[in-house]
Amino acid sequence: MKLSLGYILYSIITCTIGTAIRRSSQRILDQGFPAIPVKQNGSVAWDGYTLLINDQRIFLWSGEFHPWRLPVVHKWRDILEKVKAAGMNAISVYVHWGLTNPAPGIFDFDDYRALDPLFKMAMEIGIWIVLRPGPYINAETTGREIPSGGIPHWVTAHVSGHLRTNDTVYYSAWRPYIDKVAELVAPHQITRGGPVIAVQLENEYVDRDDVGYPGKREMMEKLKDAIRSGGIEVPLTINDAYMGANYVNGTGSGDIYGFDSYPQGFDCAHPENWRPVIESYAEFHQRANPHQPLYIPEFQGGAYDAWGPDAPGYDACARLTNAEFESVFHLALLASNAKMVNIYMIYGGTSWGYLPFPGVYTSYDYGAAISENRDIRAEKYGEIKRQGLFLRSIPDFYKTDIMPSTSWEIELTSGGTPIAATFLQNPDNGSGFFISRHDDSTFSGSTSFHLRVKVEPHVRYRWHLPEVLQIPHLANSITLDGRQSKIITTFLASPPTVEPRQNTLLYSTAAILFFGWMANREVLVLTGHSSQEHEFAVLLRNDSAVAPNPFLHTSYHPASDHYTIFHVLPGLTGIVPLHESKDQAIYFVDTQTSSTFWAPMMQVMEPGGHGFQSFWSVGSNSSIIVSGPALVRSASFHTRHNQLNILGDLDPGADTYLTIIGTPLKTKSVCWNGQEIVPMESTKAGDSFKSLFLLRPNPALQDLDIQPLQLSNWEYANSLPEASPHFNDSNWVTANHTSTNLSQKPYSGRHVLYGCDYGL
Repeated sequence: MKLSLGYILYSIITCTIGTAIRRSSQRILDQGFPAIPVKQNGSVAWDGYTLLINDQRIFLWSGEFHPWRLPVVHKWRDILEKVKAAGMNAISVYVHWGLTNPAPGIFDFDDYRALDPLFKMAMEIGIWIVLRPGPYINAETTGREIPSGGIPHWVTAHVSGHLRTNDTVYYSAWRPYIDKVAELVAPHQITRGGPVIAVQLENEYVDRDDVGYPGKREMMEKLKDAIRSGGIEVPLTINDAYMGANYVNGTGSGDIYGFDSYPQGFDCAHPENWRPVIESYAEFHQRANPHQPLYIPEFQGGAYDAWGPDAPGYDACARLTNAEFESVFHLALLASNAKMVNIYMIYGGTSWGYLPFPGVYTSYDYGAAISENRDIRAEKYGEIKRQGLFLRSIPDFYKTDIMPSTSWEIELTSGGTPIAATFLQNPDNGSGFFISRHDDSTFSGSTSFHLRVKVEPHVRYRWHLPEVLQIPHLANSITLDGRQSKIITTFLASPPTVEPRQNTLLYSTAAILFFGWMANREVLVLTGHSSQEHEFAVLLRNDSAVAPNPFLHTSYHPASDHYTIFHVLPGLTGIVPLHESKDQAIYFVDTQTSSTFWAPMMQVMEPGGHGFQSFWSVGSNSSIIVSGPALVRSASFHTRHNQLNILGDLDPGADTYLTIIGTPLKTKSVCWNGQEIVPMESTKAGDSFKSLFLLRPNPALQDLDIQPLQLSNWEYANSLPEASPHFNDSNWVTANHTSTNLSQKPYSGRHVLYGCDYGL
């Protein structure tokens, strides 16, 4: 979370350089793309594009989760499974110093404070972890009486030196804690077969001595040395409070620099008021650290709600950062070439006891995609999932350059409003991603346009095209609704898991929801609003007929009859087959239906599997499609029994029509939550690649252990026994201190009344 000072400085910088971003970025990039060396820390490497894990590029698509805000350990699995189901591949985790080191020399990493069960669950489910142990973490949390960001009360009360500096007294306080964290984390690093891929140094820490006290860089260097001496080998990361280039290099710097961004602010009382998109990320990255990925360790996924009678509540915070916000602001990040993004928060939870700092109350719901009671906020979660499945499906997107504006041209239709656009291109194979939005990101009206892309010679030769590709051909135009952003994909070859790659998708104005191989078929799933028209051109592998549909027109592409144009008319809903053959399958899913569309990674359960078999790309690129249920948590194929097992959630009060696409070829039976299910009669005969099941409400099909609790019949205890006239206070500690080390001194009176000053 933001430091208030950091947020102010961030706003100032944004205002001063934000308006020049397109021109300045193009000046930098038009000079050519320099070779970017790869840095390596064991199994984790990085360059100016992305992380590489075990030599494979990954887009880090992560969500913030604080396990200590969900103090029932076995419920953590529910959150991790929902994170992975949304297409995310990582979580970011704060460790709370005050909770785990409540007194000098005393450590408590048991129960909900424990790290070991989290690491083990992450390995089983297939989620990478970026650990953030502080010592200071902010997170709207406190040591006890003051907003100390997790620093324990015994430190804020009894350490006389300046906190968060290289003061030797403060060093003596935090060093045992960091040593203990390193001891617990080291065996769970990816270099030793675990899920931890990075550890963060401190938190939103300005390096200038004129903000606070001297000795900051020296403290960071000591912190880095302590973590390394404790056996931590993975990259050490920085999360700057703003685009300030704090600790990019020099004393106290980490391996990978990142900065936090909360572009929408925290005014949940007025959720319809939008701020402009920040356009300076890419230009700043080129100046500050082009040799590292563009990393956003905290990107706004909600907002905290202040307590009081006028507090708007967390549903308002969810509206402030709703699916429209995610569409516009997340895709603006992608357009900036960010390849490491962590959404703060994906699940907020509850700040129990003394955890919340005075500005917030017990709930830390945050308006996140997963609510405090672990329910899914369907629209927010659905947009994150659509983006996550796109990122998971398209590894060509992991290595892209921002192309100069001379490589494309927009033509607005009559009365159209200005469009802001960025064209990203993979330098190795020419695949392109045109990301568009309204130039005024707060605009709530619609506009439409045509796109012309200049085709580079090597792409033109491979795809048999003229010099300019016009998009669309059959559709009237490309439409952007108010507060909407789109990725228009061009020149996308077949999924890279099967070589040699072949031309597949010439272009698409619909978003890619899934692209991969299933049961020896190339499967492409596209999605878009049912109120809009969409167009895509595909090279079909054989002459199988296109499925007839009154909402679909097809034609050969006029520039090359290799490609068939699919024109989807407004009104097409559901999961609709457009083309199905023994080699290829193409489907369209409208945005609303996509909320119950899932593409779980297929984990193959067989003897001798390696430790990372649960992780996408590093462990497996196999998947199936399941449409219909409220949630699909996982899918696995047991080779011994040729059995497909799916775990997930159903609506307990309604029938569920379950469609499975990509059933493994040798499948003999299908189980849902351990219960065998049988396909409907109409789908038993013939090809089992796609099957339809009808699941009626049945407790046997529900995993009751993971259902959110419905709280009722509350019990309570008397929290003010001292109010009784018969209460005996003879054992109370006498509050007679007249001084304190705490930064917030008493407002009145002679005596200090902070409990931590008396060891309470």
